[in-house]
Amino acid sequence: MEQSNKKVIIIRGISGSGKSTYIKNNIEDTRHICSADHFFIDPINGTYNFDPIKLHAAHKFCQNKFKSFLEREFPVVVVDNTNSRIKEMRFYLDTAKDFGYEVEVVRLIVDPEIAKRRNVHGVPPEAIQAMHDRFVDYKGETIVYSGT
Repeated sequence: MEQSNKKVIIIRGISGSGKSTYIKNNIEDTRHICSADHFFIDPINGTYNFDPIKLHAAHKFCQNKFKSFLEREFPVVVVDNTNSRIKEMRFYLDTAKDFGYEVEVVRLIVDPEIAKRRNVHGVPPEAIQAMHDRFVDYKGETIVYSGT
């Protein structure tokens, strides 16, 4: 089987787990990142304004950006979302395969109490705990313990 020179890296973790920090410190090519969080950043002043009513639109935005990056055959595309369940990753996994990309899945694990303190997006503590409680393992993922 031929090795692909195109790679999708899916980062998984609860809010406050260190996904953005992991990307900054461990992924060399970070020009093509897809994140639902980007939908909530004001393009004029750069402030983050989360609105749970717009979450579906944010994920659609992220998926469209992802597919656009693959269509343009960028060599490295990163998905930076919670991805707590396999069904949340399914679009990215299937689309990457359709476009001939190798996929690497990285899961950041952190104690939810630490994540609650580190969270920079104002996610309520009970929502972070719920994310943690519903997380499902993905076979073959790389596990990274992201701190204290």
